[in-house]
Amino acid sequence: MPLASGNAPSQMTRKSAKHFSIAIVALACCCLNDSLRGETVPQAEAEQVCVIADERIMEASGLALSRRQPDAIWIHNDSGDIARLFIVGLDGETRGVVRLADVPMPVDWEDMCSFTVNGEPWLLIGDVGDNAINRHIVTPDTGEERACRLLLLPEPALKPGPEQESVPVHTAILFEYEDGPRNCESVAVDTERKEILLVSKSKSTPLDCGMYCMPLTLQAGTCIATARRIGSLDLPFATAMDVAPGNRRLVIISSRGAAIVDRETDEHWGDAIKKGVRLFALPKRENGETVCFGQSTGELFLNSEQAKQPLWRVRIPAL
Repeated sequence: MPLASGNAPSQMTRKSAKHFSIAIVALACCCLNDSLRGETVPQAEAEQVCVIADERIMEASGLALSRRQPDAIWIHNDSGDIARLFIVGLDGETRGVVRLADVPMPVDWEDMCSFTVNGEPWLLIGDVGDNAINRHIVTPDTGEERACRLLLLPEPALKPGPEQESVPVHTAILFEYEDGPRNCESVAVDTERKEILLVSKSKSTPLDCGMYCMPLTLQAGTCIATARRIGSLDLPFATAMDVAPGNRRLVIISSRGAAIVDRETDEHWGDAIKKGVRLFALPKRENGETVCFGQSTGELFLNSEQAKQPLWRVRIPAL
């Protein structure tokens, strides 16, 4: 498919106290992490929206705002689960489970995102985790196909009932990085630039966190691509990212907290990150590896691994 160009007082007191305590805990955690770097970072206002009730969501690794149901989010588990997606309302209750048809057992699903093209909502799932740094389209020593792959499909329209029929993947992109295998847990889509973006996960020493891009395609079937490196980031252990509505802002989650990058109208993301990132602190989470923008460029949703974890709404502070 071608792309287009283009309250009662007591309740308020308890709520305020909760927000205040969240801010203190998160700020303390961030200051502890960044004090050795000589950095002072602002604190975001964080609100616990709900607790994810479904115990099958036990290692959330990808999060995306539903474009069909703006009061719901899509979630997938990390490695070990079958190829399925959960859609969860902002009340924490599962509205449906969608299985992807004709998809191999995931190697390591690590992130997902939602986007809209020509008025149609889409989902992208990134089977891109590579802790051993050895995924190739064809692994040289065994001859096995273990490619990193991106799965794209129109966002399913839910039918009545909690379990949904399997839905087909429209586009599968098998890819390698131009500079060799990389572990990655962060993928996003810029529909204005018609690009898929990835950020590699790196230890702090030696730090080699790179941003990569490849063309966004929605042609049906399977294709092969190369992820081209467009810049480097001072962000160890990057675990999630998303592009905001309007395609001018992105967020990356790492051990330094949340990093915001803004770009100008005709600016490439590789040039935008050269100007540096702006950091802010996040609420303390249990192995938090997910993020997605809400309805605006100033709102994020976050949750965590393990079952029965909170879903957070975070307001991005002035940076």
